Amino acid sequence: MSEQNERIKELEKIITLGRKVLDTATTSNKPNAVPEVKEEKFHTFRITALSWLNRVFDADHTCNQNFSNEVTTATVARTKRALGILQAARIELESEWLPTTKSNLAKDILSSMLRHAQREHGAGNIQAAAIISSSVVAELLRRICLKAGISLVNKQLQGKPAAKKALQLTGEAYKKKIFDRKINKLFITVIDLAEQQTALEAPQPRTREVEQAIASLMELIPTLPL
Repeated sequence: MSEQNERIKELEKIITLGRKVLDTATTSNKPNAVPEVKEEKFHTFRITALSWLNRVFDADHTCNQNFSNEVTTATVARTKRALGILQAARIELESEWLPTTKSNLAKDILSSMLRHAQREHGAGNIQAAAIISSSVVAELLRRICLKAGISLVNKQLQGKPAAKKALQLTGEAYKKKIFDRKINKLFITVIDLAEQQTALEAPQPRTREVEQAIASLMELIPTLPL
């Protein structure tokens, strides 16, 4: 079994653990009470998931930061948010082999990821939809920049080279006129939505904006020379 498949298998077990946490949901008779889950099981799930995320992704990775900041209390809502983030992590993990695929196949896979984002959006999981869309943009930018000869890492005098973030890549590609202002604005919007919708004190979900961003990416992908 490949390392990637082993990681996905581990993640599936964690997602199953999270679903079992949801099975413990209870509702208080108190007015405006928030549905809760069994605290001990929730924290076991949270610690297990965070341990896996820290091992698989960088500390500043979107999924890692979002899980740490958002999945904080033993409630149904936070547990569902955790599962949405883990589903997004799985999709990103499954797309790691994208750079080795041919253009048309890569476009099909990225479009499939966006369709999954649409389903998450339709189910009310706006944060997960935003994260998945941002992962698609990150992969698009990696492929576009590689083709244009733009380095994906920042050179450092000491230590390992640091991977460039999507926001830096879109800025460099736009400056080289690889794509126009409209596309650059779309990429920045998607990145911004993912960051804002999963912040510790996130505002009201920008439901309509996330929906429009996904639709715009769906239209854009077939036109890009990947």
